[in-house]
Amino acid sequence: MQETTSTGSAPSRVLRSARVLKSYFEHKLNLSLELLTEAPLLPLHHGMQFSLSLGHCGVWGLKASGPLAEKTQAEISSHFHGLLGAMDELERRQNELERLELNYRTALENLPSNVILLRKPRKLCALPPRRRWKMRLDCMIECKDAADLHKIALELYAQSQSLAFLNYRDLPADCRLAPSELEALGAVTLLVHDILVLTRDEQRALYQLTQVNSVERPWLIVGANLPFSGLPSEGAVDSDLLMALSRTYLKLTRPFAEYKRENLIHYFLDSLGQNPS
Repeated sequence: MQETTSTGSAPSRVLRSARVLKSYFEHKLNLSLELLTEAPLLPLHHGMQFSLSLGHCGVWGLKASGPLAEKTQAEISSHFHGLLGAMDELERRQNELERLELNYRTALENLPSNVILLRKPRKLCALPPRRRWKMRLDCMIECKDAADLHKIALELYAQSQSLAFLNYRDLPADCRLAPSELEALGAVTLLVHDILVLTRDEQRALYQLTQVNSVERPWLIVGANLPFSGLPSEGAVDSDLLMALSRTYLKLTRPFAEYKRENLIHYFLDSLGQNPS
């Protein structure tokens, strides 16, 4: 079954996000999953069908190599409908605005010649596209509050071009230890809450990931609840990984709400990314 891959189109964006979610659940469930863009010709023994709301996006369901428990199906469905549904809703709103603008321009052009406008129509100004940063540097964030770390990581992800936000601890153990498996997750944001709880092997795998020069691999946000100056003395911290992350080190000294309210997140984005689009 063929997937739409036209560059930049809405179906292409939806399918790219769907493939990222599929890879995430493959690692998490240790199953082989196939993304179905239309109903299969033969009965589906293992897998699931999504609701019709995703059908017009080109995503019919998933075919699995083994049985999926009802709870697992509910989790998968929630993720797919949450992310892809939101993208589809934004696309519909954009199309509706474009339709209204076209109707407005057409009405102005078709005014009878004997009608005199009492007021010059205001020029329509298109809203500038939302800026999204292409993240080029993995980073370490010093933060005492785990909840604030999670909030700011989500905010950075929302302003980036990443396709999905993943928690490192949600990945299967074999994936966390294999740099190739981590790289295969694609252009996602990967949050590691605390560098001090990582094993040596996990740190080595992450270090090798930082050496992959590609925007198509995961962007790392690694948390630390100790000052950076104290981390080298921690025997459990890999010095190579620490050096790789030291290029971009952020220290949160205030609650996340203050950074959000004062619009300081963009200062972080400017130091982490490039080419906002």
